Amino acid sequence: QMQGYSAPLVVGEAITWLKEKRDATKPFFLAVWTHEPHYPIKSDPKFKALYPDLTDDIQREHHANVTQMDHAFGMLMKSLDEQKLTDSTFVFFTSDNGPEGDGIKSPGRGSSGGLRGRKRDMHEGGIRVPGMARWPGKIKTGSVCDVPVIGSDIFPTMLGIAGVKVPGDRTLDGVNVLPALDGTATKLERPQPLFWRLHMAPNMKIAMRIDDWKI
Repeated sequence: QMQGYSAPLVVGEAITWLKEKRDATKPFFLAVWTHEPHYPIKSDPKFKALYPDLTDDIQREHHANVTQMDHAFGMLMKSLDEQKLTDSTFVFFTSDNGPEGDGIKSPGRGSSGGLRGRKRDMHEGGIRVPGMARWPGKIKTGSVCDVPVIGSDIFPTMLGIAGVKVPGDRTLDGVNVLPALDGTATKLERPQPLFWRLHMAPNMKIAMRIDDWKI
């Protein structure tokens, strides 16, 4: 049995693996998945205390939960610094879908940034999510990439970074997006469109995008 809150516990396990369990002579791949801010949520009171002006406790719990996740990943980045792994480590942070609920009354107070739709929608509010990449010396600090990328791109991107040939015995939906992230390319050549499918979506179940065109 473990005591505490989700993201700090998960990241604590990741830090333990980095420090004590990985083979320091070999490259590593580490996937860190947190529950926050998926519902049901629970936030450490110290993070809720940062939002004293919010009278809606559901909203305060949500905002504190995002802060709790941010704090946890800050711990993870600090661990990379302490082990002198920062400059040699590519970090990618993103979400799986848009915010839960209606954003007003139901649990789930995340914002879609004004985009139409929310979680489970094929509109941009359901599938366009924040993404951040960090690789000191390779990706310019503070730069912004406007090239659309998708979760399926992560695998071929990691292969490209590691200098590993893409397997030819299977079909990969994604492409190596590092040239877009490091600014050497303003467009990615894709053999097939960006593609989304969710059978439990309330309306449209499938979407495809080519450049600025989406159906």
